Amino acid sequence: TPAPTDTPAPTGPPAPTPSPTPDPATPAPTAQPVTVTPVAGARAAADGTRLTVEGALTTDLGAFDGGRGAFVQDASGGIALYLDAPAVTPLLRSTRIRVTGTLDQRYSMAILRVAEADIVDLGEDTLPAAVEIRTGDAVEVLEGRRVTVEGPLVGSPSTVADGTSLTIDDGSGPVRIIVGTPPAGLASGVVVRATGPLGQRDSSGTGSAGYRIFALDSRDAIVRLPSPSPTTSPSPTPVPSPTTTPSGSPAPSATPAPPSPTGSPAPTGTTLPSPSEPPVVAISAARALPPGARVHVRGVTTAEAGRVGPALVSIQDSTGGLAVHLPAGATPPAPGDVVDVIGDLAAPYGQLEVRPQPGMLHITGETDVPSPVVLAGALDESLEGLVVSVEGTVLAAPATGSGGDVSLDVELAGGTRLRVQADGTSGVTASMLVRKSRYRLVGVVGQRASAVGRLDGYRIWLRDAADIVAIQNPSPSPSPSSTASPLPSATGSATPAPSPVGPPVVAIVTAILSGGSVAVEGVVTAVPGLLDEAGRAIVIQDDTAAILVRLPSHATIVPPGHRLRVFGVSGRSYGAPRILASVVTDLGSEQGPRPVVLRAQPSAAVEWRLVQVSGVVASVHRAGRAWNAELVVAGTAVLVNARAGAGIPSDRLRPGSAVTVVGIVRRPFPTARDRRFAILPRLGADVVATAAAPGAADASGGTGRARGKPGRSPASGAHATSAAGAGSLVPVEAGTADPIDVDLVDLPSSVGRLVRVGGLIVSVEAAGLVLDDGTATATVVVTGPARSELPNLAVGRAVNLV
Repeated sequence: TPAPTDTPAPTGPPAPTPSPTPDPATPAPTAQPVTVTPVAGARAAADGTRLTVEGALTTDLGAFDGGRGAFVQDASGGIALYLDAPAVTPLLRSTRIRVTGTLDQRYSMAILRVAEADIVDLGEDTLPAAVEIRTGDAVEVLEGRRVTVEGPLVGSPSTVADGTSLTIDDGSGPVRIIVGTPPAGLASGVVVRATGPLGQRDSSGTGSAGYRIFALDSRDAIVRLPSPSPTTSPSPTPVPSPTTTPSGSPAPSATPAPPSPTGSPAPTGTTLPSPSEPPVVAISAARALPPGARVHVRGVTTAEAGRVGPALVSIQDSTGGLAVHLPAGATPPAPGDVVDVIGDLAAPYGQLEVRPQPGMLHITGETDVPSPVVLAGALDESLEGLVVSVEGTVLAAPATGSGGDVSLDVELAGGTRLRVQADGTSGVTASMLVRKSRYRLVGVVGQRASAVGRLDGYRIWLRDAADIVAIQNPSPSPSPSSTASPLPSATGSATPAPSPVGPPVVAIVTAILSGGSVAVEGVVTAVPGLLDEAGRAIVIQDDTAAILVRLPSHATIVPPGHRLRVFGVSGRSYGAPRILASVVTDLGSEQGPRPVVLRAQPSAAVEWRLVQVSGVVASVHRAGRAWNAELVVAGTAVLVNARAGAGIPSDRLRPGSAVTVVGIVRRPFPTARDRRFAILPRLGADVVATAAAPGAADASGGTGRARGKPGRSPASGAHATSAAGAGSLVPVEAGTADPIDVDLVDLPSSVGRLVRVGGLIVSVEAAGLVLDDGTATATVVVTGPARSELPNLAVGRAVNLV
């Protein structure tokens, strides 16, 4: 309230009452700290949550939605902003901001509803690298992130509120692109490449449609590419133009690179060059240029830092290999990491390498390390930078240098001699290679020429101890000396069981904590096809922990319930522990681990382990052949995620029914909104209905063996039947002891005991049925009152029997 006008002006010292006008000499009160939530954490929060995020704008503020839309991204993920009014102050993309808003959904897209006054400009930042994906992979896990797609235009462009709408499809599925200023000449069939944040506008109500890429910025938004051509020459080529024989080049880099190794995956990159940067070229094209040329290449990391020379990593694409000199401050990529590199070529000691400046090397994804090229002859320039495999005999005891480096010579079957080396950081020691013994060696081809311009000094750099496999000398006896056998190759060729030489076998929990080159043993609990479409991911478990194993490309057969010895590199993928395997040996069948019984939500303590929960189904959400269910376990909601690869019908569960679920524990993806760990059942027998919903028919359809006790009715007499209803056949002798759970393959060890089994019905016969639980088949003789259930059973259904 203003002071009355008749109040006399004070004289003398100021009144003790504080003035409403701050005194400049008085320190301002300390600002309260702001809690900044990572974007991935914000996306996982409940709608209506008010929070603060910090990251780089990936579109100009107000770039779409009538001046009210934008995207912001940090290292964990991206999210859309939706202003309460059109933007007034221009903020350009790559500006770092701190913004406070309320989480909400708009046409199924996660957004932060914000006021422009709640956006703080923190200055210029680096634009996040885009993830290169297939057009059909524009899905929820990438929403809010910058992505790049490439494919032919489908149909004709159309005008929408935010610009021009295009649809492209590379064969994996269509995706819509919203373009600010499209290039001229667009027509159906023209190949285009677009970059921008992935958003969503789903009006179907499913929450899984309407994904679109906002390619609004003309600097890298959309590029019209020439039509595919059968020529092998990359186009466009960087300046200076390559020649087949670089004039005056002191480095032996003129020989064209070899064809792609069989099975070598084509790496994916992420960032599109700006007009001032050279376009991406194949590594073989980069190798044809003289030292000093500036190149832009992408490849898969095949050797980590230091293994092929100080501060060097090795990368490879489908055309060739190349060394990369890590700039100061760069995060060293791990084997399997896809990198995008812009730098100048150099050839110290004849070995070609690219030297990027700080900030010009980016890790953009992860894929398989290419399979080695199998050699039977000499090394030359065409092989430099490639992963190769040779078989030979060690001629003399290996030498060890002052820094722990190991060097030796091997002789191949045809008499060719090769130089082999291993850096001191590789873990390879001289004792691992015995004089006059034969080995299969895998490594990266490098060079240390004796003089400038000479094509000599080629050698194979071993990366770790798993690159060494001892080979038994040929013997007239076909009997193997061990039951262990390597996993068959994709060609099905039979090879003698190698004796792996490498690091000692450690517990899986030790491998997770230590990282790096490891050897572990465990029993397969999740087979290929469950976790990935490529069929390369499995899970193994020992008494201490479980871990995901990404198999090498040549390993194609991984039986469930078999014990494997795995050599490879331990690390993490999307936060979860995993091993990139280079050698996998099958040690034979073994009793699998018992599931850990959980009575609360799973956590990182049981990540990848086999677990069991029992509870009541609260809800089921279907998505094609996959589905998610909420299971109330001891008052806690537990997430069950049935993947398409498990082949479990979505009608297996019904809200209100009591079930027991066995499966492996998996953490959420970094960008998932639901941050709970989930249980992934592996096959139909892992989901067992133990009681039907009140007043409802049994929804299980017969679901396999329950790991817990089946329900018993209070009826008296010779038999009591489970309340699970028809298709869940559980006759139990009154007054007998509790049955034990047994896999069919282990029935011979339980003769005379009361057992509980379960599985799929293979056939129904007069005397009973034939059951298959994935470990074996068995004939089940059905007697007494249980025979009344036989008419309700059919081939393909699952039953639970005692």
